[in-house]
Amino acid sequence: METSYRILLFLFFMFMHMTSLSNSKSIIKNLPGFHGDLPFTLETGYVGIGEDDAVQAFYYFVESQRDPLHDPLLLYIAGGPGASGLYPFLCQFVPCASTSSS
Repeated sequence: METSYRILLFLFFMFMHMTSLSNSKSIIKNLPGFHGDLPFTLETGYVGIGEDDAVQAFYYFVESQRDPLHDPLLLYIAGGPGASGLYPFLCQFVPCASTSSS
């Protein structure tokens, strides 16, 4: 149990370190189809992984709306080659629905 906790803690700090070194990030203020500014902080970007940042992993960061300094951080990894991580992110964490205009 102690070993898995240490591994998880190590991965968390590595993620935070890589995020701070990210050379490509954007604060998203609004989205197509959503009127006005977003009611939460959304950041997207790429984090380099491996030697010389050979692999670029895309990330979403949604800041807590309650207490960002004290709320826990959730690291959710989904997607992969040929699979989008956006659909699970929206359907499992955000109450939203898609409607057809036709």
